[in-house]
Amino acid sequence: MAVKDEVTAREIGHRYAELVCDEPIAQRLWVSTRRDRTELWLVIEPSGIEPHLRFHEATASLLDSFPGAYIELHVLNPRHYTRFDVVEELPPGAQEIPLRPS
Repeated sequence: MAVKDEVTAREIGHRYAELVCDEPIAQRLWVSTRRDRTELWLVIEPSGIEPHLRFHEATASLLDSFPGAYIELHVLNPRHYTRFDVVEELPPGAQEIPLRPS
């Protein structure tokens, strides 16, 4: 299923936020669409590889809620971006999804 509708992409983003909001190193989340896929952009606190694996495992649960959707997760770790702000990696038009209630 191609997820081109912005509302659906935002729904995927909100569902993912619910899955990872209890992870203390998860900082910010954006959603964007490109062709036939929904892209999630998760900014985390600087960390090692183990948390990355947990965040990727959470995407498997999304496939149960959105069968057939093509979902790609990008975990942006500031530890790997020393010369610029990780937010500069976001595609134009990406929309931020709150990770936690204000």
